[in-house]
Amino acid sequence: MHLTSLSPDPLVGALVEVQQRLSEASSTEQLSFELAARLRKLGPITHAASLDVRGLGPGQFRLRYAFDLLDLSFSPEAIAARSLWDVPTPQVEVRTRREFAALADRAEPVLLRGVHDGSLLSSALPPTFDAVCVPVFSEGRVAEWVLLVIEAGAPVEPTLAAVLISSINSHSRLVQQFKLANRLAETSQRLDWQLQRLGELQRSILPPLPGPVEGLSIATHYSPCHAAGGDYYDCWRDADGTVHAMIADVSGHGPDAAVVMSMLRATLASHRMMNLPVAQSTQHLNRVMHEALPPGRFVTAQFLTIDPRTWLGSTLVAGHPPARVLRACGAVEPLGSATSLPLGIDPSMPEVGGSPFRLDAGDAVVLYTDGLTEARAPGGPMLGLAGLDGMLRESARADAPRILEEIVRKVDGYTRGLAPDDDRCIVVIRRDP
Repeated sequence: MHLTSLSPDPLVGALVEVQQRLSEASSTEQLSFELAARLRKLGPITHAASLDVRGLGPGQFRLRYAFDLLDLSFSPEAIAARSLWDVPTPQVEVRTRREFAALADRAEPVLLRGVHDGSLLSSALPPTFDAVCVPVFSEGRVAEWVLLVIEAGAPVEPTLAAVLISSINSHSRLVQQFKLANRLAETSQRLDWQLQRLGELQRSILPPLPGPVEGLSIATHYSPCHAAGGDYYDCWRDADGTVHAMIADVSGHGPDAAVVMSMLRATLASHRMMNLPVAQSTQHLNRVMHEALPPGRFVTAQFLTIDPRTWLGSTLVAGHPPARVLRACGAVEPLGSATSLPLGIDPSMPEVGGSPFRLDAGDAVVLYTDGLTEARAPGGPMLGLAGLDGMLRESARADAPRILEEIVRKVDGYTRGLAPDDDRCIVVIRRDP
């Protein structure tokens, strides 16, 4: 094999340098400056101007810029200050020059000799000049003509014209990509700010824990995988001392799920004031969610009631992973089973009674969403119920806050800090010895 460099050719070498410098630019102004600096090396080019002809008739144009490339003050800052490309089109004056009317039917580089009154076009241009006119294409049509003023009478070889049309159109594409990237970045920043505000608002409406209940400790944890999420919990106490808790998981993630979560909270709060049994409240929530949610969306939930006078309780599971009961002896068992469909699927879901249970001294109930058991080790399996139960057994003698702290710490250790791909919500309720 024999390798021969083609870069010794001046035009090839210049074109390589143009492409290298364009790839290094970090702004549209830097792109334009680097291109202009390299164009001066390609031929006897002294000035540059842009004629925007989009939507205009023969000889009409909008002058977007005109620069003296030999002026020592020419710089990216000068381009930013004197270019009109960021000015809305209706605010840029439409001009007419008869000598440019011949460009209307052209779609290839042309050479104009003896353009007069150039200073009337722009003070940056010489009074009389020759120019290579390079078309810039958009959607298959000429959108702009770049006028490259050359020394009077200087020849223009076809190879130079080919390099100019390639370089200038490459520059135009890069400028559009830069502008699009900037708009996307600005939009992303606005959306991120809005999501952060939504997350802050969502966390502010998470309910406080009920007042102290003798013999009972409660702890909660909420960690959305995005700024705002679709998991929800609530704990409250009736006038007779009965303690209620619920946990819910809206299908999906992000802002949509967060909005549904807020609807769920408002509906639950309004219905809770009526002090109805859990089964009736669940039916009402189901009807509201069915009317509000789009097809395919739903809410899983588990409801819990405990009477501290007898330590007897009842739980209703609506398509949700059943809670775990950590017994004082260290045994872990499920609490309840999915006795009804998730909320929002079937508006005629029949009323379902709860499953009874008893909390003995030292027993704890752990309500959770599936983001906990679906936590995954990097490149490894999900935590699963077996993993969660193993963590719980190690905390058999701890109070609710300590049990919760250990779950969160161990799950973070299991995932090695990997960002969660689902919301995580936990409620721990323990009958203290």
